[in-house]
Amino acid sequence: MRRKPRRAAARQREETASLDTQYRYEVRQGLVSTIGWDLSPALSKLVRERGQSNPRSRPPRLEEGPDLLMMRQICARFVQIPGRHVVCVTLADRKAPDASFVEGLQRIFSETGFPPGCLKLMIYEDRLMEERCERAYQLALLRDWGVELWLTRFGQDQSSLSLVRERAASGLINGVSFDASLVLMPNAVWHPMEERMENTDAFLDPVAMQFVAASCAAIRALGLKTHLGRIASSSQCAFGLDAEFDEISGRCSELEGIAQSDGLPCW
Repeated sequence: MRRKPRRAAARQREETASLDTQYRYEVRQGLVSTIGWDLSPALSKLVRERGQSNPRSRPPRLEEGPDLLMMRQICARFVQIPGRHVVCVTLADRKAPDASFVEGLQRIFSETGFPPGCLKLMIYEDRLMEERCERAYQLALLRDWGVELWLTRFGQDQSSLSLVRERAASGLINGVSFDASLVLMPNAVWHPMEERMENTDAFLDPVAMQFVAASCAAIRALGLKTHLGRIASSSQCAFGLDAEFDEISGRCSELEGIAQSDGLPCW
């Protein structure tokens, strides 16, 4: 009698492992707490082709593309976790969300019972640059449902503070996300051998740190939240706290200790 649940649990762990998942944290007055998960768009065949393993939900529709298949998988899985946590998803399609995605996501919310207010969609600047009314309407629909929209990869693509300011004034976006790799020292920069051997974690670029911290302050001045993602070291984590980012995510000993103490499951 226990074989089926064990097989289902094993398959769910296998499918979850196919997603690049990191904990997401909120920073308030210097206190860091776990609020949910970041999920990357690096999809495996398990996520794209199997559909989702929760027997309560319907099978994926044939017209659903990779992003919608990923959202169906995620919503069906994370709605089963007790408590209210956020799930932050970076879409693979740089032009998403479009009309078909918004329609499909509404259907997924209805079929899985996932609360829209627990979803943060990380979208690209290519999407925000589109000025057609119908494209803006699709973003407005998501915002009306309670979905948060965040601009991702700021400072890595052709980022524009003017565009961010315009979209912030329109109320279409909630926040802006930076990648922690922006503050790393370029590989081509020379360092004495003894410094490289003593502490490779300390090689952050002082100029880049000032630039990113100033950009973070400018975006917060617009009334938007800020996020530093893909933290991979203690020094990057310390920078995120010093620069007063509203949210951070990634993997380092300090953050993992917080996640364990908050008791969120590791997916």
